[in-house]
Amino acid sequence: MPARSHLPRSDDLRRGDGEHLPPRVGRGVPRGQAFPSRRLPRLRTHREALLFVRDSEGEIRCYSNVCRHRGMQVALGEGNRTRFQCGYHRWAYDLSGALVHAPEMPELRDGGIRLPEVRTAVWQGIVFVNLRQDAPDLHEQLSELSSILEPWNAGSLEPVYERPYPCAWNWKIMYENGIESYHILGTHRASLEDPLPTRVSYGAPGDGRNYAEIHLPFAPAADGLFAADAVVPALPGLPSWAAEKFVFWAVHPNLIMNQTLDGLQTYITLPHGPQESTFTWAYMTHQEAKASPNYARFKKAQEDFADLVQGEDAMCTRPVQESMNSGDYVPGPYNQRELPVWAFHRWYVHRMAGGAEEAATW
Repeated sequence: MPARSHLPRSDDLRRGDGEHLPPRVGRGVPRGQAFPSRRLPRLRTHREALLFVRDSEGEIRCYSNVCRHRGMQVALGEGNRTRFQCGYHRWAYDLSGALVHAPEMPELRDGGIRLPEVRTAVWQGIVFVNLRQDAPDLHEQLSELSSILEPWNAGSLEPVYERPYPCAWNWKIMYENGIESYHILGTHRASLEDPLPTRVSYGAPGDGRNYAEIHLPFAPAADGLFAADAVVPALPGLPSWAAEKFVFWAVHPNLIMNQTLDGLQTYITLPHGPQESTFTWAYMTHQEAKASPNYARFKKAQEDFADLVQGEDAMCTRPVQESMNSGDYVPGPYNQRELPVWAFHRWYVHRMAGGAEEAATW
């Protein structure tokens, strides 16, 4: 691992999120954008306005949320519709994206006009989108990780909460913060350092894969993170290591997830501009846990924990953005526990440079 970062200066990276993003990269949308699949909103990620629907067969599909007439968005907010009508001139589109109505222009109905479709894939309950149609199969790329997560049976889990946190800083700052354990000894010294000591944590960069791992072993003598009356029954059939540590998986460029004894937790960062993003925590658990008499306390404890940790992170990530804006920031050496950040930087710079293997991953 190199002693120093070889990233461009911060202003060059910020430009990469906007006007100067190379044409081989989906403009404004990091490859493999992801969000929870149980709620299908419209979504804006800097440059792209996207619309997500379930079609007549129940499949998730994604379209450009831009009318093919004069550019108005065809959907606002969330809800249940069988067709989407632009408020500007009342052009309407069905769930397949096809134009089905254009006032005073009936000849257009069968003219092949439709909303451009964006490629999607659902993995572990998460919807990924990719602006390229030639990317390989996502499930094949993540097959090894799918095998690791198989005992959790993500498709059967149900949501506990989803908490989006607005961030006035670049999406990469938030993502990088979430994929290294080195900051626990500082940022989370009061909340996490005792049960999850930094000194025994470690990261695995991924060895060419499009994801990395962060391992946080539990301190042997530490109390649990939550009170006994805020714990729900564990999932049956989990591997023994699940009771010994948290493992976080960083699926580049914007999904982080970790296992618990009762479910899975995800963290997704979505960019809205060079210095604006949303970081969404979500927790999923099994039906038996929801039937537990402890469930209400469990849910409240999990939500409070998310607020606490995110608040601690914001105390550092916000000033980091300010430092980058100052022009005085020069990347320093990586700590060994920042291996996943180093791997992400290599992954990201390669794609920004339009590498020959760019289409090889989502």
